[in-house]
Amino acid sequence: PIEEPQFLNIVSNIQNVYNNLRSEIFNKDNLLSEDTNFWDNIKLYLLNRYSSSSHSTEVTFYPEKSFESSILNFSLPSKKSLFAIIKEISSNDLKYGVGESSWFFRYEMNLFSIEFRSAKLVELLPKNDYGRGNKSILDRINSLGGIFTDISEENTFAILLTFENNQ
Repeated sequence: PIEEPQFLNIVSNIQNVYNNLRSEIFNKDNLLSEDTNFWDNIKLYLLNRYSSSSHSTEVTFYPEKSFESSILNFSLPSKKSLFAIIKEISSNDLKYGVGESSWFFRYEMNLFSIEFRSAKLVELLPKNDYGRGNKSILDRINSLGGIFTDISEENTFAILLTFENNQ
């Protein structure tokens, strides 16, 4: 017979394998496929990432009907960079954030922006001192001609990324 601690360990391992397989099935190749809606896939990716954690998230697109046109002029390398930015931010949030996060995607007048907000417990790095992951995010934003704005408040980590639709 299996003792309870061993059983719980087995269950935990099975859940980890399941979550890893689930994440692999929905990988970046699916996200960047020409026959799928890029932004719908980003939303599904984020909801999938957060659903297998103790965090929750809200993902909003505004205006939803015209948002897909914001990616039309982006090349495949630019889409890959944008996906990498979103992936890195969500990974950092799952490591360091607490509670609910919000992702707000906006498209207006040939500009689109991504606003991300998450509660935080502690100040991990002084403002303007970016870790390796954040440096990668900044480099990718710069390569896309985007603008990074730190809009954090005392107990909230928040950033605003803005891009022109000409990548």
